[in-house]
Amino acid sequence: MAHGNMDENEAESQAGPSAGWAEAMAKVLNKKIPKSKSTILVKSKELEKERERENQEKLEKKRQLDKKREWEMMCRVKPDVAKDRETERNFQRIATRGVVQLFNAVRKHQKNVDKKVKEAGNSNRKRAKLMSSVTKKDFINMLRGSEGAKREQSTSGKTLKSKQGEVKPDEEPAWNILRDNFMMGASMKDWDKESDRESTTGQDGLRQDSESD
Repeated sequence: MAHGNMDENEAESQAGPSAGWAEAMAKVLNKKIPKSKSTILVKSKELEKERERENQEKLEKKRQLDKKREWEMMCRVKPDVAKDRETERNFQRIATRGVVQLFNAVRKHQKNVDKKVKEAGNSNRKRAKLMSSVTKKDFINMLRGSEGAKREQSTSGKTLKSKQGEVKPDEEPAWNILRDNFMMGASMKDWDKESDRESTTGQDGLRQDSESD
């Protein structure tokens, strides 16, 4: 037995420490690594978890942004140039008319104020009293007055035309909606009475037509 142990020790001494290192290196080189992992350096589990957490945060942020964008675009309608052309022209006419009317009113108001200031003369007290009397309400009333004058002119022209082609009471439309003074001065509580009255008159007319036939 002693002779056998001596032979093993002699064999190890002859092989030297390099034999064990070579064997360990061979095992590492021959080890098969999965394709999902790096062939040079295997990633640690902590780094993989951190990367997965970052990916989840990015996905959550992207989902929130998509939801917000969808909410903002919910009631938006893309304008159609062909369909909305006439409407835009009407809006431009109304805006132009309003701006012109506003500037004319401002110029008229300035002329009136300058005229009153000249009439007041060099008296600072009269000028201060005059400037304090000029209020925003006066300017708005002047705007409304100019609108009222234009409406009176338009209504006067309409009355002349209506007198020329005046309609007799018998020739007036039987349906109240076709009348010009429909729902003028009527209260909201009488709307159902008006509709019931119209329905009964319409049914009576149909009965008369059927009987005449």
